[in-house]
Amino acid sequence: MTEYQRRYRWRRTWQGDPVPAEDYVCVVDGETVGRIIYKESQPGKFHWYWFSGHSRKIHANIMPQDGKVSTRQEAIRIIEERYDAQREMAGLPSAEAVNVKGA
Repeated sequence: MTEYQRRYRWRRTWQGDPVPAEDYVCVVDGETVGRIIYKESQPGKFHWYWFSGHSRKIHANIMPQDGKVSTRQEAIRIIEERYDAQREMAGLPSAEAVNVKGA
């Protein structure tokens, strides 16, 4: 199976943190449009949590707006695909895909 290739810019949520957490935001056109966090869901069991629907420019929501998955790549894919679908629902053109270092 081919690994998902992210299309948008991802960066750490809390830049400059001396102990960087596995916590990232997706930034498109200077706006945060999603977030993923790796944390313990129950004692000894960790998951990637994802949160979408952050755009202030797009007034279209896809439910659910959050969830948890096993891998970072899956969380990134969900956020990016939901953002693309939100743009489409709002009648906006597709965003310029930008591949940058991060998550």
